Amino acid sequence: MLREMSVREGLWFALGTGSAYVLFLQLNIHVFQAQDPFRGVSVFFLPAGVKLLAILIGRHWGALGLVVANFLMSMLEWPDTPKATLLLMACVWAGTTLLVVIWLAGRMRLRQDLRGMTFVQFIVIDAVAASSHALIYNGLLVGLGNRHPEEWLPSATAMAMGDFLGSGAMMLMLLLAVRMWTWRRAP
Repeated sequence: MLREMSVREGLWFALGTGSAYVLFLQLNIHVFQAQDPFRGVSVFFLPAGVKLLAILIGRHWGALGLVVANFLMSMLEWPDTPKATLLLMACVWAGTTLLVVIWLAGRMRLRQDLRGMTFVQFIVIDAVAASSHALIYNGLLVGLGNRHPEEWLPSATAMAMGDFLGSGAMMLMLLLAVRMWTWRRAP
């Protein structure tokens, strides 16, 4: 987090995060959905990058925007699924990443503004967040009867790889944008 956000700033951040998630979700659906090995599992999931970056920067405000956006988009995708189940899934989806980021940021002694964060640290956070989320989320799907138990490991593995690759791609795009911005502003 760059600095402590006021409630107003946090709500705007949550709205921006949710909007970015929906935008990248739609892009992902139109470009990569044909390669999806399981329903709801993408082999290259750009919105996972939005999720990780939003939570790294805005912590709980980022998670709030993601939960709301994921819940709303899930209602469109699975209209027959009980709303409480969709809300639970959205909370697990964002909450797992939030807990991993809080835990690893503390263990790595990352500054609140993320200055000094190395690309290797980002890769570690990305890998742990993607793996944790995929295992827990797919376990919940099995527990709710929405996925067969024998599909748990293959779908969790595919989801972890898709989230990891999507987050890595988003981070590289962000680094490239920052590099271009600073290059254009150099004297």
